[in-house]
Amino acid sequence: MSVSIPSNSRFYHYRFMLNGRIYTGSTKTANKAAALRYEASIRTEAHANVMLGDPERITLKDAFQKYLDTKKKLTSYNDYLTRTNKQLGITKTKDRQDATVFGFSPDKFLDTLKTSDMQHLIIERGNEGIQSSTLVHEIGIWAGMVTLMKRLGYKVPTIDFIHLRADNGVKPNKGNVRYLTVDEEQKLLWALDPKQKWPRQTTYEEMPEQMKRDKQDIFDLVILLLETGARYTEIAELKWCNVNILAQTLTLYRPKVKNVSTLELSNRAYDVLLRRFNDPQRNEWVFTNDVGGPRNYSPFAFMNACKRAGLEDVSFHTLRHTFATRMVQAGLPITALQQLLGHATITMTMRYSHLGVQDSSRQATVLLNKLNAGKQPLLTQS
Repeated sequence: MSVSIPSNSRFYHYRFMLNGRIYTGSTKTANKAAALRYEASIRTEAHANVMLGDPERITLKDAFQKYLDTKKKLTSYNDYLTRTNKQLGITKTKDRQDATVFGFSPDKFLDTLKTSDMQHLIIERGNEGIQSSTLVHEIGIWAGMVTLMKRLGYKVPTIDFIHLRADNGVKPNKGNVRYLTVDEEQKLLWALDPKQKWPRQTTYEEMPEQMKRDKQDIFDLVILLLETGARYTEIAELKWCNVNILAQTLTLYRPKVKNVSTLELSNRAYDVLLRRFNDPQRNEWVFTNDVGGPRNYSPFAFMNACKRAGLEDVSFHTLRHTFATRMVQAGLPITALQQLLGHATITMTMRYSHLGVQDSSRQATVLLNKLNAGKQPLLTQS
């Protein structure tokens, strides 16, 4: 018999061999007639795959898992995990509990996806209030996953992700670079101060130890982002083996562009790392999550601090823009900034070049005035 009910299940399961390979699984029904029809469809599909050379089908859950397997060595792996889970309808609340968002069934076959499904995803993400730049990343994950599955020989949908993005105006924000002024930075750090007393909150001394650590963590993280210009994951998943306290340097692996940068620490960054290095509870990671692993992507405390400080359109990436902007305004050459930011090409760094024009013009004026000192002024015609 090709279908039977195992002792540990209430559903019929199918089992057959084709070309030396065993096919087995649940029919997800307790009706024998329906189970036999399901088994027949699976057998027909398997025969087409093996004998006729049709590509094998794969579920979204398995496809995303194979895609994630290619990202395991990246420090941004947890970010990829969060984004792929979201495509299957799972995300996290502010208190880190599972929550439901729009997504697709994990058991849905990848090749059954249509352009209309992705269009629906874009509409729902808009209703959920996500930014266009975030949606760019999500569509990029879909395109990357589908491309990988095609290379692995699986049956994939025919969706033009490039035109889908263009038709919906989904593109990164390439307007004015948002960075913090000195005054805004002070307001943000004031709002993040672990010992700051807020209405309806306990004092720092009365807080549980874990709450104290959480508040100190986000404060320290922001300081390091401001002082290094690093991407969030580069600092959130930094290991102590990449920090040289004696030499006052840290080494960052840039997974986005696959290069390595060694940065000297400013006094403010060094003070933060030295204090954390001397913490008797430290482990291999500079910042940890609740179970001792690298810090996850968790923007809630940061965003709440931005609201308290009255700051709008600010994200963790704004801190990177702030670092870059101040370096350019201080006269640092663009080529040097490229190395500090870990950009693979100068093109990305050039977005900051215009921010130093005013200061460059001022420096040129001072230089011209010095060169022209003592020269006779031009005579005007009477």
